[in-house]
Amino acid sequence: MCAGALINARLGQLVYGADDLKAGAVCTVANLPDSACSNHRLQVMGGILEAACRQQLQDWFQQRRQVSKSDRPLA
Repeated sequence: MCAGALINARLGQLVYGADDLKAGAVCTVANLPDSACSNHRLQVMGGILEAACRQQLQDWFQQRRQVSKSDRPLA
């Protein structure tokens, strides 16, 4: 998700499932919606169905890695 796009779109509320602990810009590594440099504030509600969302993301990225490995030429 792009926190900058959320702010520029002036959304009133963001509801999401799983945090991105390595690169997140909402409530994790950075917190752009509450930052002093942000010109818009929005209500943030995270952790909705967190375990299911995290599993879905992990499955998707695992599948992407398998596909990209099969596309690599043999060395």
